[in-house]
Amino acid sequence: MPMQLASLPLKLALASTAAVGVTLSLVNQAIAASLFVGSFNTNSVLEFDAQTGAFIDTVVEPGSGGLQSPVGLTFSPEDNNLYVVSLLTEDTPPGQVLQYDGRSGAFIQPFTSTVPPLIFPQDLAFGSDGSLFVANTGLDTIAQYDGQTGAFIGNLFPADSSTCDAPFSITADEDAVLYFSCTFTNNVQRYDLTTGQVALLGSASSENAAPGGLSLGPDGALYVANFAANTIDRYDLETGTVEVFIDKVERLI
Repeated sequence: MPMQLASLPLKLALASTAAVGVTLSLVNQAIAASLFVGSFNTNSVLEFDAQTGAFIDTVVEPGSGGLQSPVGLTFSPEDNNLYVVSLLTEDTPPGQVLQYDGRSGAFIQPFTSTVPPLIFPQDLAFGSDGSLFVANTGLDTIAQYDGQTGAFIGNLFPADSSTCDAPFSITADEDAVLYFSCTFTNNVQRYDLTTGQVALLGSASSENAAPGGLSLGPDGALYVANFAANTIDRYDLETGTVEVFIDKVERLI
């Protein structure tokens, strides 16, 4: 199925909601108790004290390595380097994952291969198998890469299919399961790294909720922010039930 060009402005608008504020990632407790923030407007990555919120340092300098509009970011469990999704670049295709030294913040290299392209990528996560998974929002798929070389392995489902329209956020647990939100399909799905199977975890609690950012909670449940409904859903991973956890957030985006 060819790319639906008419849908790309909508997906760019969806991705650019990060410009309202910042993208947050509390990552790798081994690298001190820090909160690393992708600053969309300054094209940099900032570090804050995770307990006090005090500013510590600019980890990645503005525009380093071509960084433009950073969104998702994470540290590799293998090398502790920092991997940042650059939503917009001056090159073609308009999206990359950039690799930085996890301590100095120095640019290392563009990490992911450019074929196939990343079109308005939004988030990324390392799986328990060491692979790097990227939400390729503009192509409606989750791309899988070798976590050490950045070589493209494959898509979890065909690009531009109806399986997951506008994948937005990704998180992984320690039991070889990957979770991702499908904003326009209005559901959350799971990928079993052991079996290679993609399955529906559950639909959002309300119609056209537009699920976006997600995170695993300390209680083992999955919490999902809904763009359109302005709510936070709680997915019970043991029972499969979905309920509204926070109703009508005043301004979610």
